[in-house]
Amino acid sequence: MEFSDANLFSLNRYPGIDRLAGGTRVDYALHAAWYLPKGALLDGLVGQSYRFHKDHDYLPGSGLTDNVSDIVGRLILAPTPLFNMVYRTRLSHKDLGARMIDATANFGTPKFTLSGGYLYSNTNPYVLYNAPPTLNLNLDPPAAYFTPRHEFTADASTHFGQWSLAAGSEYNLQTQKLDQVSGSAGWQNDCFGISVVYYEQFTSFNLDHGNTTVLVQFTFKTLGNVGFSAL
Repeated sequence: MEFSDANLFSLNRYPGIDRLAGGTRVDYALHAAWYLPKGALLDGLVGQSYRFHKDHDYLPGSGLTDNVSDIVGRLILAPTPLFNMVYRTRLSHKDLGARMIDATANFGTPKFTLSGGYLYSNTNPYVLYNAPPTLNLNLDPPAAYFTPRHEFTADASTHFGQWSLAAGSEYNLQTQKLDQVSGSAGWQNDCFGISVVYYEQFTSFNLDHGNTTVLVQFTFKTLGNVGFSAL
């Protein structure tokens, strides 16, 4: 679970429906937004959570193990309709050190868009998939869990007429290798659409040494979607 501004006020911060957060807490934040001429926007939020009792169900480094949570923040900057940037962060409530940074930027028009992003996290939850089932992850996570993640993402998409194309990649600065690549192509009209999506993952965890997926999807706008995996 990644604690951020996105789930600061969520009743249950665990993903899915098989686990619920308990206890009594107070969530608070300061939120301000400025709507400027010509569609410009500046939006900022900073918040925190206080629990009346410590919760030992959260993993170390999650920012939720103490009574006082880490500080989460968000900044949205959109000076023009052609460019916007979103910056999210989580800071240690003890020394204000960065524990999570998620920054994305988008530039372009509806016909052609370029996107880039950077992700930093002080922990790597993917190594938990390889942990022995007898290990108490909350009290003694594996040492590799505390290896920071540094990742870059890059995406491009274009729309022309009834056609659309997109491509993306994710690069791991720790391993200096690509974690994944993807691409898609689609066509649609007022009644029908077809798309082909290619996705290849190079990371390995839980005995999964990467995979390649090709998905073909047909959309009947008055009926629904039908899809199948070609690989």
